[in-house]
Order: sequence, then C-alpha cells, then structure tokens
Amino acid sequence: MLVIDLPFLPVSVNACYRASGKRVYKSKRLREFDKKMEAVLNGLDKIDGPVSLDVEFELKSKRKRDIDNLLKSLIDGLENRVIGDDSNIIKLSAIKYFGKVNRTKIIIKKYPDQLDLVPPVSRHQSPCQNEIQ
Repeated sequence: MLVIDLPFLPVSVNACYRASGKRVYKSKRLREFDKKMEAVLNGLDKIDGPVSLDVEFELKSKRKRDIDNLLKSLIDGLENRVIGDDSNIIKLSAIKYFGKVNRTKIIIKKYPDQLDLVPPVSRHQSPCQNEIQ
C-alpha cells in the first residue's frame, strides 16, 4: 500500500489542453502540475499490475467542481511514476469535501490477482443489481 499526500489539487480536465489551429498542446497549468507531481513522486516505488485507488480531495473553496474532472489529470500524473499504466486501475473511489486547505490524499493498493475482486454472482447478473434493490 502506498499513501501519497499532495499539498495541492490536480488541474481540472477542462484546463489541461489548449488548441491553436489544428494543434493541441498541454496548457501551462497542466505543465506546472506535471512538474509538481514529478517532484512529489520522484523516488517512490512503482506499483505494477492491478491496483485500486482511493482519493480524497480537500477543497478550500466552495466553488462548484466536478470530481471526475479532477481525477483525469491526477491519474495521468500517477501513470508511469507510481502506477504502471492507468488501465491497471481496477477499482476507483473518490470523495471531495470542504476544508481549510487544498490537498489531495491518494491511497494505492496492489491486488495480486484481478480475480480476487470478482463478486460471487452469476455472469449474467450485474454486481450492481444487489445495490439497486
């Protein structure tokens, strides 16, 4: 298990890229975020294979933010630094709450075998059906 505390929030996916004519490039905010991520994650061991991510966003401001917009740049920032490939994330949970500072807490857990996560249900039954009823 790896616990990472970032003293900042990720860049919203809406602010990650810019276009100029036919060219799309990383925004200045995304490049700065990438440098911060590199500084914090440098030297940490990389976890290969299936992983789960638990993410907490503490927000200083109560302005409206979509949680999924924060996750994209965060996951991209973790990729090839502490997780191998973001396609290896097989479980993801995120929560946001208002606090005194902007910060992000990430808990990464390695799973030895992806099959450990398959619930004991029929292949024709969705695992979510139990939660809906």
